[in-house]
Amino acid sequence: HLFSMLVHSNPPSDLTWSICSLTVVLIVRLYIRKRNIKQTALDFFDILLLLIIIAIIISIEGAIIFTILRALVEYRETAQVRTFYLYLLRFDIPVFLSAFIPRIPVNLLDKGICVTLGLFIYKGLCKIKWLQTLESRPQ
Repeated sequence: HLFSMLVHSNPPSDLTWSICSLTVVLIVRLYIRKRNIKQTALDFFDILLLLIIIAIIISIEGAIIFTILRALVEYRETAQVRTFYLYLLRFDIPVFLSAFIPRIPVNLLDKGICVTLGLFIYKGLCKIKWLQTLESRPQ
């Protein structure tokens, strides 16, 4: 978000979206700690549950942030959800709900890709570590 602000001359209010990024990291960290997951115990159910939790929580956060920014600095919705947001507003759906509802499918897809790639990286790093332990053992 900071990079985008500096390179694309986005307003400083865009930094508030960093809250959602930090929330994703916090959710994953807390989930792994709470489940006490070891190196290879992360499975499909974990990924699916994480994806749903993350998508819902950051959709709520995003709608809150957008609603506040819209009131304070006349912020406009981003391209990913703009059309759906405006369509809902047109039918007198409150701003918060109009900002929340379109974020759910966008976040499910976006975070689904990120969490899945993260899982592959995690599994790959575990295999590399496992291979290194095999190579370091005396024969």
